[in-house]
Amino acid sequence: MAAGKSLAVLQRELSARQRIAVAQAAPIDERTGITTWDVGDLPTEVSTDRGGVVVRGYPALLDDSDSVSVRVFTSPTLQAKVMRGGVRRLLLLSVPVGKRAIQRDLTNDGKLAVARAKVALDGLEDDCLLAAADEVLTLFGEVPHTAAGFSALAALGRSELPDRAATALGVTGQVFVAAAAVRQRLERLVAPAVVAGADDARAQLDRLVRSGFVAATGAARLRDVLRYVKAIDHRLTKLPEDPHKDAARLRDIAALERRYVSFLRRLHRDEVTPEIVEVGWLLEELRVAVFAQQLGTPRSVSVQRLMKELAALGA
Repeated sequence: MAAGKSLAVLQRELSARQRIAVAQAAPIDERTGITTWDVGDLPTEVSTDRGGVVVRGYPALLDDSDSVSVRVFTSPTLQAKVMRGGVRRLLLLSVPVGKRAIQRDLTNDGKLAVARAKVALDGLEDDCLLAAADEVLTLFGEVPHTAAGFSALAALGRSELPDRAATALGVTGQVFVAAAAVRQRLERLVAPAVVAGADDARAQLDRLVRSGFVAATGAARLRDVLRYVKAIDHRLTKLPEDPHKDAARLRDIAALERRYVSFLRRLHRDEVTPEIVEVGWLLEELRVAVFAQQLGTPRSVSVQRLMKELAALGA
């Protein structure tokens, strides 16, 4: 092993070398700059004999932002993750959604809140389109590897994508309006007694409403994010009345969140399962239940339940 290099760096380098070696041996041409499905039927696996050794590769479409490329990967797990993103991008390139269509549900207040947050509306629209395309892929039920399969997906996209993207942007606008109200309230909470609670609320808001949060969160959960932001606002209205009560309520939540974050840091990105992600959302629900109970939660949640969930994960 090369001196001075960390295990993680070496693993990344070896993985890159392995992918290149597999791609060179695989009986399929890697291509770039693809904007329409012109690759025929993409095989799920290719193999070739190299000196008596069978080399297997797993082709996928890689998202290059303004196009996709054919790449050969070293495992079906990596192939599946990359392929979904590539097909999603190709769907968006094949089914354009106009400005008027995507802004259908975005109110003037929403536009103003986005502008005041110094967020580019074009970028936010792209984020909502990615989230909507993910929904269409989920609705379709599979990630196609054939020309016929992609044609069927594109047909579904033409009927579903504009409406879903417009809905996502409309709710996202509401999130920005609610977030602006929270930030205005935070500006007034400067007394020493409330600083700790305000800082925690600010950190939560920054975690929820960040660059790329729409696609990362998923369109289906955007209304939950709106509720979480409103719960922050409700908490802050009560904070000056009894900062000690707020701190006491936060204590158990903060301990659970630290435990969850510590657990995540021990995992490789590929090891983070949907079940693990769901526990993170349950922690957000716990904040609603503790600080803004009247807003409601879709299911019962408590400190005790979260402790059990974390223990079940091995955290």
